[in-house]
Amino acid sequence: MMLKILLDISGWAVSIMVLASYSLTSFKTNDFSKIFSHLNLIGSMLIVLNCLYYNAIPSFFTNIVLTCIALFFIYCRRKHLVKSSFGLEKK
Repeated sequence: MMLKILLDISGWAVSIMVLASYSLTSFKTNDFSKIFSHLNLIGSMLIVLNCLYYNAIPSFFTNIVLTCIALFFIYCRRKHLVKSSFGLEKK
């Protein structure tokens, strides 16, 4: 019973975190986009666990996709930062 309550509370908290993160990305603040990307990744992964517990397959699939999108953007950002650090960007 305690596990169910913990998963319910964490599921709602993580959902709010992901929604806040996605809404804040619309402000185009590059200073915080790295933080938002990581919040999206962590939140989506935790919601995946919540969906598995409740056997919510459509939400599970949606959050797997959101996790992949967050991983892709983190990878692209890191790749861009490495290129710019070594002066490998195309001009």
